[in-house]
Amino acid sequence: MLTLVFDTCMGRCSVALGDDERCLGSKTVDMPRGQAEALIPMVAGVLAQAGKSFQDLSALAVTTGPGSFTGVRIGVAAAKALSLAHDLPVITLTTLEVVAQQAALALPDRDKIAVFQDARRGEVYGQYFKLNAQRATQINDAFIMPLTEARALFARENIPLCGSGAALVNESLSCTDIENELSADALLMLCREQRPRLSHEEVQPLYLRPPDAKLPKLSPIAALRQKLLS
Repeated sequence: MLTLVFDTCMGRCSVALGDDERCLGSKTVDMPRGQAEALIPMVAGVLAQAGKSFQDLSALAVTTGPGSFTGVRIGVAAAKALSLAHDLPVITLTTLEVVAQQAALALPDRDKIAVFQDARRGEVYGQYFKLNAQRATQINDAFIMPLTEARALFARENIPLCGSGAALVNESLSCTDIENELSADALLMLCREQRPRLSHEEVQPLYLRPPDAKLPKLSPIAALRQKLLS
């Protein structure tokens, strides 16, 4: 099975192509913005590098969050459009489980990991995973919590931390201790599991917090007009 997977959730743009055995090509570029313009040319470049086209693919895969709202929307919208255009099923991954899978590959002697991601505004996204035979299995659902609560939670635990929020939760960690980038190997390994294949209509973003942008409140006259017309 040949799968094309991409991520735009975490301040970078990443694309990887692989089959059931190996990665055939990948590219990652750090970019806090501009993923919408960069993603499709990167996809085309990785396919060309491997001598493949969309007709050769068995599935697409995309990270659906948590992450920046703009990045999540870009990735999900691209997956929907490419799925519809090329009649391909979509595998959805979360950024937290990809980081946990990287930990499973890097820490074979550990049986549990906590993944924390910087959610900004004094909060972190988090999730706990079991590690076994180089596989990460979620223990609980992904959550968002204030950084102060996450620090108190970690103080009662004795397990490794990873992710972009790990150094915020445990200030004794340095950035060099933490794997923040979603690696092609971890992305493709998760794609090889027996995961649901979704249609473009079924692909949804994972938002753990309401969007910052809100619709403006209607004036009393506009609200009355809307009510009368509904």
